[in-house]
Amino acid sequence: EDAEVRIAHPGTFNGNPVSATAGITALGLIANEPINERADANAARLRAGLRDALTKMEVTGHVHGVASIVQVAIGVEGECSGEVCSIPHDKIAEATASPRPEMIRLAMYNEGIDMMGGIGFMVSAVHEERQIDKTAEAFERALAALRDDGGI
Repeated sequence: EDAEVRIAHPGTFNGNPVSATAGITALGLIANEPINERADANAARLRAGLRDALTKMEVTGHVHGVASIVQVAIGVEGECSGEVCSIPHDKIAEATASPRPEMIRLAMYNEGIDMMGGIGFMVSAVHEERQIDKTAEAFERALAALRDDGGI
């Protein structure tokens, strides 16, 4: 084949029949089942629960995200209309680069939950409502622990 027509795509499982079959099956599920809609609804539920925890604990923070991604920034406030937020990116970047995300990550580990660097979650269609609610409750306890330790 002509090298100008080929596309280089390095990867461990390129051309692997098992991986290709899994990919085709996953695409079929996404096309025929409300997978993305369930994941997005789960993320919306988690965002609401995390916002409630921030409000209840009187912690300045912001929860936002697109689709099934949930992001948390402690120390900044702003409004969201759907997935569009009024907080400037530099303020979110500043909040997520502070020492707080690491403290939140460790506090969430103490609750048995990995919070992806202390700044967010990836939610799936297979998460159950009770898992989402337990995560929001754990976040509230983590905020309480950080407050007790003087971290927030």
